[in-house]
Amino acid sequence: MAGYASLIRESEPHVRETSAPKRARPTVKELHEHLKEMAVLHANRPGERVNKLELKEKFEVSRPPRREALNRLIAETF
Repeated sequence: MAGYASLIRESEPHVRETSAPKRARPTVKELHEHLKEMAVLHANRPGERVNKLELKEKFEVSRPPRREALNRLIAETF
C-alpha cells in the first residue's frame, strides 16, 4: 500500500469518476440561437410569454446568460 500512496501527486485533486458525464451548459450564443430556433419553429404561440423558470430547468443556466440571450432576441426585434 505504501507504493500506491507515492503514485498520487498532491498537486492533483482526487477526482471520482461517475458513470454519466455532466452535460456542458450552453453558452449565451448557443442559448440565443436555440431560443431563436424555438421562436421560428413556433414552440410558443405568438404573443405567449417565455417562462424563465422553464428555461432555467431546460437549459440548466443561471439568470445572467438567460437574460443576455433574451436581450439579444429583443435587440434583433425578434
